[in-house]
Amino acid sequence: MDPEYGVITLFASSLTNQPHSILTLLTNQMKQSLEKKSKVKNAKIMRAARDQVVKLLSARSRMLAQAQSELASCAQEYSTGYAQDLDEIRALWMAMAQRREALTELRSSEEKMVQKLELDREKNSVAHLIHAKDDCEVQGRIIASL
Repeated sequence: MDPEYGVITLFASSLTNQPHSILTLLTNQMKQSLEKKSKVKNAKIMRAARDQVVKLLSARSRMLAQAQSELASCAQEYSTGYAQDLDEIRALWMAMAQRREALTELRSSEEKMVQKLELDREKNSVAHLIHAKDDCEVQGRIIASL
């Protein structure tokens, strides 16, 4: 039993000497008054709760918007850094390819130079052998003439 309605019951029992209709009228008026007060009180509570919910939702909404902004900023930072890293890696690969090409050309020219030197050495060796043979023949004729 609600304590406020207990007052109505107490009041109604004290008016038992009065005609029944007056008692009913007073009881109804008191019930209506209490219901009205209860509705006003509930409306105030609901407005306060709604205001609190709106306030909390607004605060959460701002927090989420800020977090989203920070996340977007971090994602942009990451993407920019990643693109820069890829550019650096690509530049290193290009430099390595250029150096490899330069080394290949250097090795090719070195092989050509070694081949030329070997050919020149071979020609000089043949020329020296011919000259040594001629010297031996001259020495052999000198010895034979003695």
